[in-house]
Amino acid sequence: MPGRKAKPTALRIAQGNPSGRPLNRNEPKFSTGLACPTFLTSSAKREWERVVKELQAVDLLKSTDRASLAAYCLAWARWRSAEELVTKDGQLLEEPILSKGAVVGRKFKRNPATAIARDERTAMLRAASLFGFDPSSRSRLTTGQAVETEDPFVKFMENNNSNETVAKTEATGTNLYGPVN
Repeated sequence: MPGRKAKPTALRIAQGNPSGRPLNRNEPKFSTGLACPTFLTSSAKREWERVVKELQAVDLLKSTDRASLAAYCLAWARWRSAEELVTKDGQLLEEPILSKGAVVGRKFKRNPATAIARDERTAMLRAASLFGFDPSSRSRLTTGQAVETEDPFVKFMENNNSNETVAKTEATGTNLYGPVN
């Protein structure tokens, strides 16, 4: 079917159902148990453990997310590895120019790790946006937990009874801004 892919109900709820359309109450429910894939590298496993804690804390991770999260973690590990190579060897590599088996000069070429870093960064950021890891995609999510913020004006008004303030102004002949005429 052409058009946009439908958003999962949990994501629509997390975003506050901005469209106002009825929610799919018959959407399949998946378990939350999630094991780290054995094929991840040690660096990718550390990233897996780090992000799983965060995602489970806000109940945004289900067992069916395993492949997407593994793709993110692998891309992160490969990006990090490629960036370390670029840092170590530089963006340009020097290689010999050969003619009939003898070195006749030298030339510079782009370090292949720069292209790997770029490709893995793109894959990593695409997968990261699925889980709300970047500020833009995170701003579209809500956890359903209201944050209580106190309005400083309301607090001021509660602490300073208006009748009391008027009485002080009349008694002293001054207010917060100076003498009253």
